[in-house]
Amino acid sequence: MNYSRHRGTKTQRHKVFKNFFVPLCLCVLVPLCLLSIANPTILNAEEFPIKITAVNQYEKEKDVFVFERYVILEFKDIHLQADKVTFDRTKNELIAEGNVLLQNENQHISAETLTLNLSTEQATLYKVFVYDDPQLTILSTELKRESTDDYKGKEIKINECKQRIPHWSAAAKKAHLKVNKWVRMQHFTFKVKNVPVFYLPYFHMPLDRDRSTGFLFPSFGPNDRKGFYIGNAFFWAINRNNDLTFYLDRWWDRGWGEGIEYNYALQEGNGKFQGMVLNDNLIGRQWSLKGSVNQEIAKGFKLSGQWDWFSSLDYIQEYENSFSRLARRYKLLRAYMTKNWSHYSLNTIFESQDTFFSSNKTVVTRKTPKISFQRYNQKLWNTPLFLAFDSSFGNFTKTLGLDDVRYNRVDFFPELSLPLTGLQWLTFTPSIGTRTTYYTHVLNDKNQFIKQNYLKKYVDLTLDLRGPNISRIFDLSESSFTPKIKHSIEPRISYHYISPVKTDYHFISIDEVDTNYETNMFSYGLTNRLFIKKKIGPVETPWELLSWDVSQNYYLTTDPTKPLSKEKIMKLGPILSSVRFNPSSNLSADFRLQYDIDNKKISNISISNFIRATWLTLNLAWNYSSYGTGAASSSNNQLRTNIQFPLLQNRFNISNSIDYNISQKKLQSASLGVVYNDDCYSIGVEYQRFNIQIRQEAQWNFYLSFPRIGRVLDYHAGTLNEMY
Repeated sequence: MNYSRHRGTKTQRHKVFKNFFVPLCLCVLVPLCLLSIANPTILNAEEFPIKITAVNQYEKEKDVFVFERYVILEFKDIHLQADKVTFDRTKNELIAEGNVLLQNENQHISAETLTLNLSTEQATLYKVFVYDDPQLTILSTELKRESTDDYKGKEIKINECKQRIPHWSAAAKKAHLKVNKWVRMQHFTFKVKNVPVFYLPYFHMPLDRDRSTGFLFPSFGPNDRKGFYIGNAFFWAINRNNDLTFYLDRWWDRGWGEGIEYNYALQEGNGKFQGMVLNDNLIGRQWSLKGSVNQEIAKGFKLSGQWDWFSSLDYIQEYENSFSRLARRYKLLRAYMTKNWSHYSLNTIFESQDTFFSSNKTVVTRKTPKISFQRYNQKLWNTPLFLAFDSSFGNFTKTLGLDDVRYNRVDFFPELSLPLTGLQWLTFTPSIGTRTTYYTHVLNDKNQFIKQNYLKKYVDLTLDLRGPNISRIFDLSESSFTPKIKHSIEPRISYHYISPVKTDYHFISIDEVDTNYETNMFSYGLTNRLFIKKKIGPVETPWELLSWDVSQNYYLTTDPTKPLSKEKIMKLGPILSSVRFNPSSNLSADFRLQYDIDNKKISNISISNFIRATWLTLNLAWNYSSYGTGAASSSNNQLRTNIQFPLLQNRFNISNSIDYNISQKKLQSASLGVVYNDDCYSIGVEYQRFNIQIRQEAQWNFYLSFPRIGRVLDYHAGTLNEMY
């Protein structure tokens, strides 16, 4: 289930306990297969000779040969040692007794007795001990091979620990194994030290491949808001390209949840579908649909879509475990159909989005559909001119007041440009276009939606100058950091003019076509860049170490971001500064600042960085925004961190995440987890707390993993760094 789930990825979950029995097959049973010979006449053939040496050897009776004391048998790549070997050539049976040892690569198998029939390919080992490098050990009182892929065992014990008394072990009274298909166990017990902690009277586990049909291990954990949680799932591997998972969850104080998840992956595309239903005692019956699809269709068309739809905002606020997703305020359905060829593009989009502003106010936006046809900027025949255009037709619906209104719109925007590149370090590009937009409905001066055909036209002019670009290379041959560093300065300035639209009507805002307002402004900026030589693999390549961009707008008329303003004065826009520092793939930092010239204050600051080292992984994001002035001013000051500390050579891993509202001095959400890695297991616990108005909740998550088994229990997000 998507909500409050404690299990990891599906590939990790359906591997649980599978690798107990794959090593059993590889370490114990495969060598037996190699010992057997389908045709007993091969014994006398030179192609497959059996070489046996011993201190004593004699013929006990006709066609029965006995080898005693330090017996060594070599056949193909098998090396067998025993105190005594008896071979009956008539029955094609081999019996090895006393300190039987089979060795093959990293596998060491010992037993008291081994019987092998070369004709029927049946074999039995008694009092078996298996060691598979690095540290897997298997004990069995009797291990019988019925055929090449069918084995039965009694009193099997497995562990991967080095201690004399292992940290954990698994045992079964009886086990029936079909190689690469399944294993069935009776009276299965899992022990910590010598204490049984988990028992199943019968257990069936598929072994055919990584994606295998079967039940997943349950997840569980206490929750102080919803009660104790337990959940399980059944995974159905339909074929190698399709799978389906059924979920069943229970929150003791809130109710039951059911769900399905379908995935497919083909050469032409892939898709994912999730459907969840929850019967909650407090908020009633809830549901959600999530998924995505990317698929190639005939004749060059591609289909892509995404959907994230749910029954109510209460459902998301109660059951989402990600803070950013918990705070979301919209649900979305979107589907694209696209085709690109030459320098043209045809796109069709169906989109539905509901945005929640409060519990009783929702704004609906629909595109059913919007069809656009575009031409990318390309030369116009043999002229120096370049032509691009954007055209579209749309059927739209949007909430206006208490009603949802519907209308059509047709838009056409051609643009001509003339790049002047006479100087390599200087580029001047003038471009001019005219936008024509037809509306079937508009808003009158009383903000009433009326049926009125209207044609909106305006001219869009841009003059773009980039350069002169200045650069210099500094020789640092004596530096161990980089042999050379390049500094470049890239100035730019542009003029943008959009002619005014003189009308008493207003237009409903759907996208950028409706929000292009009268503009008359200059934009200017300066970018500094530092490049170094960085070796990536065997090749040295330029690497951008540092960039710093400063820009500003100068308005000759009304600020286009404030279309309702009537003042026609020259105005300076905010100063925008952005710095990016990226010395390596393990370290990066971004700093952005916006300074409001008019109000003489910082209106926005954001800092984000990423650090990855042997002892630390850090993601940090800080954002500060200030709105308005005087008594009407407000601000938002938010800090988010995610830190991981692998300590004592990865013996301990500590993970912490924080969402802190600095303005309110309030910790909105936090989690702290610890994983301990031993030689044969990883165990961990995580505490998560939500502390916002819509959700006050504490939750515990547990983690357990083994080297050959994989994850048995997992955090809902699987964030900690485990060894196994």
